[in-house]
Amino acid sequence: MVKSGFVRPNIATFSCGHEFHLSCTLSYSAENLSRACPVCQVMSENKINLGEDRSLAIQSLVEARRQHVDHSKKGFMSWFTEKSLQNMIKNGNSLDTLKLKGIRPEDIIEERIDWNTISSIYKTEALLDFGFEWHHMITMGFQPQHFKLLDWHQMTEHLKLTASDMLKTSITIRELADLNIDIAHLHELGFRLTELKQIGANRETIKLLTDDLDEIKTYFRPTSSEWNEMGLLEWTPDKKPMRVIREIKTKNGFVF
Repeated sequence: MVKSGFVRPNIATFSCGHEFHLSCTLSYSAENLSRACPVCQVMSENKINLGEDRSLAIQSLVEARRQHVDHSKKGFMSWFTEKSLQNMIKNGNSLDTLKLKGIRPEDIIEERIDWNTISSIYKTEALLDFGFEWHHMITMGFQPQHFKLLDWHQMTEHLKLTASDMLKTSITIRELADLNIDIAHLHELGFRLTELKQIGANRETIKLLTDDLDEIKTYFRPTSSEWNEMGLLEWTPDKKPMRVIREIKTKNGFVF
């Protein structure tokens, strides 16, 4: 930091070129134990113990930061209140603008903005480019219906979702069927009969996923006990219109 002295009184200029009131900068530095530029400073991840459960770790960090702000004096960033961030998001301010202001997904979580709200304002691709990851999304209350906003590439390549991740949203067999993902790709995500039974699959409801018993045999390979438990020995295909399967597009544009 370079103090401007008698040329520009009460102005602090950082080596990056950003300028702020000197008194505000000193207050901010004292509160945050940092002499780095408030805009350029990136919190070092190795100073934060995220623990094994990143969702709980982030929530704990958010609560700790909120308590610190509530009990400390207003400093350099005092203009940036919960109301101002919520207003910027609800008004549809560009995510690039928020990023330039130094806002991160953790800051949005801290303001208690849920995924339903933010996903109704911004496109999913823009949110992922902004930096949202699965642990952010689940912390913000990601619900089963929000999977419809994700394409296959975003689910598997960007977020690297698995059946276990999807089960964390308390998805049901009917909600899974509503995503129109075929059996082959459900198998790729890690779904087996064990996971399907957890969300309500039985002889009747599993027909929501497929009308083809051979698909169940091929991909799930039920044991004798599973055949009996789910009543698959009495399988009777329903006579109903063919279900439209969701197109699964890869990054290169191939459709399956």
